Amino acid sequence: MSNLKRYTLYIINTIDLFSAILSFFFSLFIREKLFIFVVNESGQYALFLALVLVSYFLVNFLLLYKEDDFFRRNSFHELLSSGKMVLFCIVLVLIFLNFSQMNVYYSRMFEGIYTLLFIAVDFLLRSLIKKVFLSHPYVRHNSEKMILVVSEKYAEEAIRRVMDETDWRYDITGIILKEESETKRIGALPVISILDHVFSSDALDSTDAVLIVHEDESIETIEHWIQQLQYSGKIVSVTLPVYHIVDSFQSIDTLGSLSVTSFRELQPMSKRQQLLKTIVERVFAILLLPLYILTSIIVKLFTALESNGPILVKRVRIGRNHKY
Repeated sequence: MSNLKRYTLYIINTIDLFSAILSFFFSLFIREKLFIFVVNESGQYALFLALVLVSYFLVNFLLLYKEDDFFRRNSFHELLSSGKMVLFCIVLVLIFLNFSQMNVYYSRMFEGIYTLLFIAVDFLLRSLIKKVFLSHPYVRHNSEKMILVVSEKYAEEAIRRVMDETDWRYDITGIILKEESETKRIGALPVISILDHVFSSDALDSTDAVLIVHEDESIETIEHWIQQLQYSGKIVSVTLPVYHIVDSFQSIDTLGSLSVTSFRELQPMSKRQQLLKTIVERVFAILLLPLYILTSIIVKLFTALESNGPILVKRVRIGRNHKY
């Protein structure tokens, strides 16, 4: 299961970029109706859109937005978040236009209309997407189906902590009890099976993932459960991060208010994928080498201007076993 914050950031970026482009065309349409639209100026306005997109990536990268609470924000805070993002982008664009003396190509009316439309469209799209993800049956139907493995006495507490209506990635569909019990349902969730019977039955056929709530079991017991469940082709998460399962990819995540470690079976790369990966890495390394050299030269020049000493420092240092 991928991290919720990373997924949320992808959704936010897609919404924001679409809003920026849609607002741009709306603004051009309004400008055309209110003012005389000159065709040969369209290239300059396309440059304005390009500057907005570049400034958005700069804002997103430099300010490191923490959008993990996107699905928990109310409408007022969502409007503030959209407004903050748009204003930062527009300020960067205006700074560039003023320093490059290109601000004469754009009317203040257009800039104001675009800013207001960008905020309004972005806020509306964010609210709409949030509503779709949290309430639409299709999203819930296609989310990851997860079963909870827990003992009966801790089941209600585990359900309360893991059930999160704002996390659309998974849907808890049932419970597997660790001990023998006649209980058929705990809360709103059905008891599907007993853990000892799961490995020899088809109780896991309709699920994608399993969450094991660690209680007082030994590490060896948990590792055995993880390996058995992985053999069934399931993604296994456990509420303790200290396990070393052979041939498994391990990642840290959060389900509700539970911190968990997820295990996926490693899928080795094919020779074609390895070759493609090597080619892409070397091509990008060659393409980025001039940028690296230029950056190094600029850094060395600034170092030489601000410091009286040499750019490259050579000194005697004591290493391992007191060797120089």
